[in-house]
Amino acid sequence: MSQEKTISQIIDEAKKSILDFDENGAENAANEALKLGYDINEIIDKGFLEGMKAIGDMFEEGNACLTHIFAAADTMDAGLAVFQDCEEYNKLSKNMAVELVGEGQRDEKIDVLEIMFRINGYDVVEIPDNVPIVDFLEKDEAFDKIPDSCKEEIMAKVAAHPGVTTFQLCEM
Repeated sequence: MSQEKTISQIIDEAKKSILDFDENGAENAANEALKLGYDINEIIDKGFLEGMKAIGDMFEEGNACLTHIFAAADTMDAGLAVFQDCEEYNKLSKNMAVELVGEGQRDEKIDVLEIMFRINGYDVVEIPDNVPIVDFLEKDEAFDKIPDSCKEEIMAKVAAHPGVTTFQLCEM
């Protein structure tokens, strides 16, 4: 008879999987959390995201390279994929950072920025140059949930500055 793991043990395994770039370990920690009915928010926040923050700190200190950040992000994605069909995961707030890039204009800086947003809990969505930001905003579920006065203000700013990016829009 196997002994059930505590949530702390599974959180530690999730964090360790990120630090070891162990996709199977991340999947196992996530599966075990689901099987035992543990709060997936805790597994994500205290396990996967803390592991990503530790890798980010190592990068800032010069003890990790970009390859490590990308490998850790792939590991986290493997663990989070286990939760994709979980109702609790799908109810989590999904923040978005939007980048408007032309074909072939991606570089390491954009990739690092995307990873940093993901580490901090944002979903990152790319919008091609040929898709107006207004079209994206109107289709975004989060846009439906904000007050009408805010929607009007956002749309007025977008109309006044058609080339504005989401980042610039937030600063206006």
